[in-house]
Amino acid sequence: MDWQQRQRPGAGLFNLGNTCYINVILQCLTYTPPLANYLLSYQHSQSCHQQGFCMMCTMESHVRKVLSSSATAILPGAVLRDLKFIGEEFEYGRQENAYEFLRCTLDAMHRACLSCHLDVSSEETTIVHQIFGGFMKYRVTCLSCQAVVDSYKAFLDVSLDIKAASSLTTVLEDCVTPKQLDQTECFRCSKCKKKAAASKKVTVHRAPRVLTLCLERADQWTGTKISKFVEYPEYLDLRPYMSDTAGEPLLCSLYAIVVHSGDTCLEGHFLCYAKASNGLWYKMDDESVDNCDIHTVLGQQAYLLFYARVPSVEAYEAAMVLSGVGDALGYRGARWEYCTSGPQIHGELAELGGLAAISLEPPEWPVSDDTVLHLATAEGLATVLEALWGSVPFPTFLGVVQ
Repeated sequence: MDWQQRQRPGAGLFNLGNTCYINVILQCLTYTPPLANYLLSYQHSQSCHQQGFCMMCTMESHVRKVLSSSATAILPGAVLRDLKFIGEEFEYGRQENAYEFLRCTLDAMHRACLSCHLDVSSEETTIVHQIFGGFMKYRVTCLSCQAVVDSYKAFLDVSLDIKAASSLTTVLEDCVTPKQLDQTECFRCSKCKKKAAASKKVTVHRAPRVLTLCLERADQWTGTKISKFVEYPEYLDLRPYMSDTAGEPLLCSLYAIVVHSGDTCLEGHFLCYAKASNGLWYKMDDESVDNCDIHTVLGQQAYLLFYARVPSVEAYEAAMVLSGVGDALGYRGARWEYCTSGPQIHGELAELGGLAAISLEPPEWPVSDDTVLHLATAEGLATVLEALWGSVPFPTFLGVVQ
């Protein structure tokens, strides 16, 4: 989920009159690591045969231009020119909603990845769904016989009602709390063979690589803006909100937010905060890109929150083991060897007595820079997790680096 290239933040975006809602979404997507990595690889454009407008090609060009420009600000001209192709409801020069523009942009990117030959089941395999897509699980329980009916639905973002909430965690806890269906949602139990009272519970069945949350700022009854602070963390553990609540924390890291300033939802201004590839936070207000700290970011009345999954401790343990095994197999006769032959590697591993015979403690073999990097990174992550949750199963071989 990390950046493949690390550099200073890119250019700001000029506002040509009520285009701030476009600018904030473009900036948040530009600083979405897995999406930026994909776009910067030219993987889409090199195989794209689409005639005319292609949102993926447009985004690829835009991201490259933002991150490579020496100018302080650029004009997102291609996006503005093709605004109607992104969403028919958008009118140039009119204030629009950033959340709606995000949804339309992702949908346009998703459509660009599809071809007429793909069946419905293939639609959820595009790069857009691979990055932003997850699955919700809806469990309806008959309160008479306790029979359950499960259904699943794909999502690219989650909208949350914050009217009665003071923090993101309380909103999410309320979302996964079972609620009794009202009279208008009549449930016919297949086991009871009749209509019966029932409860419904919604959980995250498969978490996305990038979780996008909308804190609904418009009151659903009056339309007035909900202007209050809702606390949100820099690191969010999704495990309590999953269908399977057992296991290690499912940690997500905040990397961008969108803020709306103004007295009503129909007017005002959008700006955003994003973490660049250098790990530093920046306030991005149209053409302005200024340094800021995490405390400033966490103190905003956020409208949109972008969280990216971080690797688990187990993933780092596996990386260290693989690195150690590579060192063990690669060091022969006081010199390093490089081998790409799978059968030869398996043969050498067997000669050593298999994985169980490989130790990760020196001086069995010289430890390479790569091993040290894996160990240091994993130790740092484990330390952060221990600080957050108080107890984390540390890898038994962290003692290699002193």
